[in-house]
Amino acid sequence: MPAFNSSELLKNIKFNQLNINNGEISGDLISGGCVSSFSSTGISDQSTKTSLVIKDNKIEVDIIETKRIDGDVQLLGNLHVTGELRIEKLKVTELVSDRTYDKMYLEFQPIDVSVNPNGSGLIWKGRDYTKLFVFKNNPDRFFSTENFDLPPEKSYKIDGVDVLNKNTLGSTIRKSSLREVGTLHSLNVTGDVNLSEFVRFSSDQQRIAINTEQPVGTITISDIEQDVIMNIDVDNGRARIGTFNNRPFDLTVGDLTLITLEPKGVLTIGNEYKEDVTTRVWGKVGINVKNPEVDLDIRGSIKISGKLFMVDNSPPNKGNYKRGDIVWNENPQTNSPIGWVCVVSGSPGKWLQFGIIQE
Repeated sequence: MPAFNSSELLKNIKFNQLNINNGEISGDLISGGCVSSFSSTGISDQSTKTSLVIKDNKIEVDIIETKRIDGDVQLLGNLHVTGELRIEKLKVTELVSDRTYDKMYLEFQPIDVSVNPNGSGLIWKGRDYTKLFVFKNNPDRFFSTENFDLPPEKSYKIDGVDVLNKNTLGSTIRKSSLREVGTLHSLNVTGDVNLSEFVRFSSDQQRIAINTEQPVGTITISDIEQDVIMNIDVDNGRARIGTFNNRPFDLTVGDLTLITLEPKGVLTIGNEYKEDVTTRVWGKVGINVKNPEVDLDIRGSIKISGKLFMVDNSPPNKGNYKRGDIVWNENPQTNSPIGWVCVVSGSPGKWLQFGIIQE
């Protein structure tokens, strides 16, 4: 008996001869041909031409319009996007652009600092720790975990002006809190200066204080332990140098004191412990004379090798005197002595005239 061929049977049966209800034809009975306006529970065919081709392990279609793709997708080949591409997280091996723009930037939307205290920016996950260059809030600033390294010919600028390069601070830098610097070749300071709480300059008073907070002269040097205050000052057009609190003042060479000024007007020239000190005076010298007229002009008595020399009208009649003291006659006349000499020490001692003036 020949095999039953359902396809041959269907060719000889007209559609209007069949009494078929919905859902009674099996898909196995359909092969080939064109089905127009095809639809099913999940498919609605509205195309007017072939748009979808199904092959082994792939589907060919010119345009796909969809709202969502679930699951992982592997794309082989190129992807061209003409609209806006929104990506929550982008991870690429290489990023290349074949176009340039006048303005290119990364835009970060505002974030909740309480949720993300690290701010927004660039993050590099390294072998040892995560490296950051981010924008932080409160206060607003950029934060970096790494150093900034510029080529030696480059600099940091503010408003187009250099503020720091390899070896120079910008000329616009006016304030600083430097704690340590190297060797300074030149220093120009405007305003107050405080060096280690030891040397102070007051720009308002135009005074320098060393080891004190309150200068009492143009330059004041203080030794608190020894209670000595030294001043260099100008008063009434005259320069002054000395101590402020009635302390002795020495002028020295090495460790040798040559001139000493002591309270109550005591002046010492030379050194009592140094006999070979030489004192030279050039020009006229006046003692109690404002304008000396000769090399040594003295107003008053003097002593030479312990002997007193003074000027008067007569020998003294009171006071203690020693043998050899001389009184020069203040008003010499004819037949009067040039002076009187003490020949016996005493009070007032014994005085004899000498050098009678004759015509």
